[in-house]
Amino acid sequence: MKSLHRGLGLASLMFVLTFCAGVWAAPQGKGLIGEWDMKFNFDGQQMTSILSFAKGKEGELTAQWVSIMGISEVKEIKREGKDIIFTLISQFGYQEFTSNFIGTLEKGELSGLLSTDQGEITTEGKKLKRMPAILGSWNMTIKMGEREFNTMLLVTTDKQKKLQAEWQSEWGEHEITDVQFKDGKLRFSRVSKFGDREWETTYEGTLKGHTLTGTFSSQQGQIPANGKRVGAALVGKWDLTITSEQGPRKQRLTVLPDLNARFGSLPIKKIGFEEGQVSFKMTLQFGDNEYEISFKGKLDAGKLTGKLTTSQGISEVTGTKIKSIRQKK
Repeated sequence: MKSLHRGLGLASLMFVLTFCAGVWAAPQGKGLIGEWDMKFNFDGQQMTSILSFAKGKEGELTAQWVSIMGISEVKEIKREGKDIIFTLISQFGYQEFTSNFIGTLEKGELSGLLSTDQGEITTEGKKLKRMPAILGSWNMTIKMGEREFNTMLLVTTDKQKKLQAEWQSEWGEHEITDVQFKDGKLRFSRVSKFGDREWETTYEGTLKGHTLTGTFSSQQGQIPANGKRVGAALVGKWDLTITSEQGPRKQRLTVLPDLNARFGSLPIKKIGFEEGQVSFKMTLQFGDNEYEISFKGKLDAGKLTGKLTTSQGISEVTGTKIKSIRQKK
């Protein structure tokens, strides 16, 4: 990324990259509270950022901005009616950069102006929708009498964001339809074919944390079918400390239920996680240039450690999982 530094200069680079963040599914809230997808244009290129608002212990407004450069601190938040004002403090190595936001919340949209001594950017944002917690891969255990069978249930969404599922088993052919997830309960219909025999069942299970407890029902009775989420130990938000020659910086790794992820702002397609080993690759697109970033590490005793490799060298990474808020149904 050296050529990028030379072309923009550090101050201009921070102004751009501080506001470049990717979209990831997050809980919605009423009014201002929640996660906002803020869009803006820079030099003809559309970029996005995520601005998060929450309530503090004393009921005060708190906020956070996570970008590809790390976690930025939001201070001096003021809200009067539809008007929103705050100051954004960004750290890059041992240097600090300050910018200001003045905006309005009106008709479900958050729009405003971000400004520093490097210039101004107009932004417009909408609140993000929540990813269904049931998404992902599930190691299923089916109990029939004294015998147990293990298989895999994969829950995804189609292009229209409608839930769909696949039953991956070594025995027979299975088709799942009418997948629904509401109030913490998963329901679907399944047709199973074994040779010239066909068997229709319905499933209902309750999701609690990373455990799915349920039964298959048919005219022949009920069969317990329980599941454990694949990669449960990694799913969630991680506060990372990255140490390099430029100094330490804070970053956020967000691992979604389906094991897609975000490193700060950058999307990760299917983070690798097997026997405690964690790996991923991502690409930063800036104009016509691409910059690859990769990570290899391990998860042990609730701690994530490893090495981050970029065009500028190798950095040490340590991470701690953020305690999750009670899961919404």
